[in-house]
Amino acid sequence: MRWGGAAALVLATAACGPRARPAVTVVELDDGWRFHGTSDTTWLPARVPGTVHTDLLAAGRIPEPLVGVVENDLQWIEGETWSYRLDFDVDRRLLEEDRVELVFDGLDTYASVTLNGTPVLEADNMFRTWRVDAGGALQAGSNTLEIRFDPAVERGARRAEAHPWPIPHQEPDVSATRAFTRKAAYQYGWDWGPRYVTAGIWRPVRLEAWSGARITDAYVTDVEAGPDTLEAVLVVELDVADPGPVRLGIRSGNDAFDVSLEEVDITAPGRTTVATRLAFPGGELWWPRGSGGGRPHLYDVDIDVVRERRWDRLATRVGLRTVALDTTPDAGGSAFRFVVNGAPVFARGANVIPLDHFTPRADSATYARLLDDAVAANMNMVRVWGGGVYMPDVFYDLADERGLLVWQDFMFANTLVPGDSSFVASVAAEAGDQVRRLRRHPSLALWCGNNEVAEGWANWGWRAEYADDVALEVDAAYRRVFEDVLPAAVGEGDAGVPYWPSSPSIGWGHPESLTSGDSHYWGVWWGMEPFRVYADKVPRFASEFGFQALPDPATLATFGGSPGDGGPGSLDDEGMRAHQKHATGYETIRAYVERDWPVPPDDSLDAWSYVSQLAQAEGVGLALEAHRRSWPRTGGTLYWQLNDTWPVVSWSSRDHSERRKALQYRAADVFAPVAVLADRWADTVAVWVASDAPVVGALRVRLRTLSGDVLFEDSVPVSGAGLAWRANVADVLPGGSDPRTVFVESLLETASSPETGDVAFLVSPGALTLADPGVRVAAAEPDGSAWRVALTADRFAFAVRVRLDGADARFSRNYVHIVPGDTVLLRVTPSAPLPDLPARLRLRSLWDVPR
Repeated sequence: MRWGGAAALVLATAACGPRARPAVTVVELDDGWRFHGTSDTTWLPARVPGTVHTDLLAAGRIPEPLVGVVENDLQWIEGETWSYRLDFDVDRRLLEEDRVELVFDGLDTYASVTLNGTPVLEADNMFRTWRVDAGGALQAGSNTLEIRFDPAVERGARRAEAHPWPIPHQEPDVSATRAFTRKAAYQYGWDWGPRYVTAGIWRPVRLEAWSGARITDAYVTDVEAGPDTLEAVLVVELDVADPGPVRLGIRSGNDAFDVSLEEVDITAPGRTTVATRLAFPGGELWWPRGSGGGRPHLYDVDIDVVRERRWDRLATRVGLRTVALDTTPDAGGSAFRFVVNGAPVFARGANVIPLDHFTPRADSATYARLLDDAVAANMNMVRVWGGGVYMPDVFYDLADERGLLVWQDFMFANTLVPGDSSFVASVAAEAGDQVRRLRRHPSLALWCGNNEVAEGWANWGWRAEYADDVALEVDAAYRRVFEDVLPAAVGEGDAGVPYWPSSPSIGWGHPESLTSGDSHYWGVWWGMEPFRVYADKVPRFASEFGFQALPDPATLATFGGSPGDGGPGSLDDEGMRAHQKHATGYETIRAYVERDWPVPPDDSLDAWSYVSQLAQAEGVGLALEAHRRSWPRTGGTLYWQLNDTWPVVSWSSRDHSERRKALQYRAADVFAPVAVLADRWADTVAVWVASDAPVVGALRVRLRTLSGDVLFEDSVPVSGAGLAWRANVADVLPGGSDPRTVFVESLLETASSPETGDVAFLVSPGALTLADPGVRVAAAEPDGSAWRVALTADRFAFAVRVRLDGADARFSRNYVHIVPGDTVLLRVTPSAPLPDLPARLRLRSLWDVPR
């Protein structure tokens, strides 16, 4: 196993749609389920995959848990024991196969399973794949499968009582239950999510019947790169019921390599591996977006295992790439950057949490829209945060296709771990399941042990809660899981993906957190430091930082409760408080808005949505700019957070209804292949050019009044990325001019890319002397399913927000500054055809904010 600065050349495989199973019979057990609880034993229809909360909702027993003010009323659900039952028929021929297995891709969490009254499984880990020999209990004809889910909070509490030491946490009920249960931590409540500790069959269930041998996995390793070819060892894992000679056929669906036929004599039943070397003449590498001048290229591979007849077939995809984490010591501390195919990559993206609090509700299209939004924001990496769930296969398939690297946390967040052997064994099995499942994906760039567990032990006072002798045991338990078990699982996966024990590696209150490792810088928000601090405290890799904003007004309307009630009327309404999970969230947002922005009245939620989103985009945007300017010292920036699990006021840049906040558009600008980054530093104005590739052009800088007059102009040649222009404010601002009435406009012109630019101000936005900008729609023309919209203004229009009245839409750009005399073009794609779209357009600029 290699991590840190060592590189390993690998060829990762990616699943391509459903597996073709000519001889393996798969019986999906998804229809016909029923369920009931302990307080009401009436059998009700259930959906699988699903959760008990969504099943109760579908049965009309509870209201929608994520809308309105119902969270407290639904806490009884977590204390019930829930029983699920399926009656199904089995053909006698199925039982004639060598093996018949009952497969659970996910049971949440403490589940007792019986088949025809025979106990077949006791599950205790939400993240495990459970495979049970069903041959002895299954019968031809009618069968009954029953699953009893015990309350996770009660089982976790019993485990906590039996453990020799308590687990510290800010919330005692969480530490007494959550830490001892291998279950999604966010379900117990977070500062951006509700507490709904659910249960159920959350991923598919099926029967698999087969004879001879089946293919369980395929991945590649030991790649050798030459001047004209790439070679790799393809490892095929088989589960064998009937030992003896077999033929393994490996074919390329797009002629990437020659057909390979391997004759293998398997001497014993059980798991075995077969390895064969493949040559890819003129092979094309898989590249993340915007890197290496390449694309995320994938090859099709078909694998057959045959004796007298074909026993099994696997259709998959492979992507050729190397990945390493460079942590080389240097004069400033030590590096932290990803190296793909030998080339350092500036990682730009965001953290991802579950797409819905009840994860089975997110379908393939939901994941596609999430990652399409990441692509639209010019990201090349997402981090799957450790307090949620390991994403489904489709998430990683889509990341492979889109060229998005994945930083993958193991599912541990903000809580220490028990030290008992059963817990450690469960973690080891979970890690093995997940590493084997994901190792085929070229998008997978890092396995990280946990989120903020080392941080809590070192800096949050957890260590002080234990006597010295107990602290040694607690520390040993931590090391056993995160320094022994998890890296061993990654190494045994043999896919060349690096491992990092904990994120962040050093807490944000320590100076060395800016010189080595990855950083979660929360001096802004938690520390109430000004946004400008982001420009001064620049880490080697920023893996978490952020600021809250209210979601879109249409999303806010769901906070109130009943459909059509108009939603909450002010920040103090019960619904607004229920959908803000940070104890001082509104107070913190207000404090930052009061520093730099006009402060709306509390009963103007539309204005609060608008202004808080501008503050979020401005503040987090400053960090993104500082991090990109710092490349290659800074290896990447992943802000907190891309998405929400429910309608809420949070740090996300797109809300639960998939409506993009202003930050989403600002990130797209800063992460663009060529970006112009203008900023004011005290009495200096500076302009940087950031580019993924060599750039040659001319930068034009103007100081203009808000009415459009040019007070100063300069032009400089640009050759390469970096600081392009700098001037003292006194040198560009004519005597007697009011800094509240001007702005700096920067435009980069190149032969190879469209004109791009940025604006900067000499005072805070709230201090600008704005007047009615006269912003208007100059033109709106249909273009297929979308509309081309042109905006213009008579005076400078600050951050024009475009919305549709009574309808949803996707906007190619939004929250745009409009310079007098210019026309801003954007593409509007309504969620449904709207012939009257121009009449529905609604525009707001900063001038429109009520005071």
